[in-house]
Amino acid sequence: MARVNVLLATFHRIMKQREALKSVERRLADRERRLMDDIARALAGVGYRLTRLDEAKVTAPARGNRKPRVRQDLKCPKCERRFFFQMHVARHVNTMHRRKPRDTQKVKAA
Repeated sequence: MARVNVLLATFHRIMKQREALKSVERRLADRERRLMDDIARALAGVGYRLTRLDEAKVTAPARGNRKPRVRQDLKCPKCERRFFFQMHVARHVNTMHRRKPRDTQKVKAA
């Protein structure tokens, strides 16, 4: 029976410590939030904006009205090769499938 009482007392102490740690965690999180708000206000005065990483949906900051590039699955019209961007398809077609001019051999006058 004594061991049960010791175990219960130990468990009670651990629960009290856990509650105290959670309280400290909440205070630190609140302090961090206030500090980040102060930093965000200071940076806003200089022309910067502070955003949280876990809330950011766009990986790169937006510049003006430019739309982010969307990768496409484009196929070469003359072969089975696939590309992500239209300019890559055009470069491939120009280098691989265009007609090459015949070399005209000049006859040397002897």
